[in-house]
Amino acid sequence: MREHKYKIWIPYAKIMIQPKSIQHFHESILKGITIGQLKQWVYLQYTGLKDKNGTPIYEGDIIQVDNHIPEDGEDESFDIITKCEWNGFMYTLQDRAFGCWTRQLRHQPERLKIIGNLYETPELIENR
Repeated sequence: MREHKYKIWIPYAKIMIQPKSIQHFHESILKGITIGQLKQWVYLQYTGLKDKNGTPIYEGDIIQVDNHIPEDGEDESFDIITKCEWNGFMYTLQDRAFGCWTRQLRHQPERLKIIGNLYETPELIENR
């Protein structure tokens, strides 16, 4: 069974928080927060997967995919910058130029590296 963890983007404060537990969340983070503020928060769920450095991958993370395509005995490599998102039934990597990948997320985590997220570093993916 997958571990349930969340990160929370608070847009009006421009910070990302990661509660240690539900109890910690209720006892310390929610104090003094209004319903209006709470409705602005963006909840990012842990996918259950980790990148090549062992860092947990969350929804909204920006991922660098290490692609090595051997051609005529040479190793041509290029990196693809993409985002992790829920597509209705599974987590996928989405990229306008290359489409949707699901295989790398589950079967090839050694090719994945988290380089940011859509909220703190949107410039990494905005022009892609």
